[in-house]
Amino acid sequence: MLWAIEQIIGASRAAGLTSSFCGVAPSADPRFAEHLVRFGINSISVDPDAVPAARAAIGAAEQRILLDAARATLRS
Repeated sequence: MLWAIEQIIGASRAAGLTSSFCGVAPSADPRFAEHLVRFGINSISVDPDAVPAARAAIGAAEQRILLDAARATLRS
């Protein structure tokens, strides 16, 4: 399933389109949210009661991505 989602997000970006994911998974599973962020998703929609958990998961994923990029820059 992740492969298919990655392909859709990548094709959307290549075509200049935005991509969005709607569902509970990004707030229920921080690893899923990180996958979406790494794939380049433009937006994630969750139920109102899941917003705090989704924000935390997405923010942590973005921080890890930035840290990985900084480490890669230092290695090269």
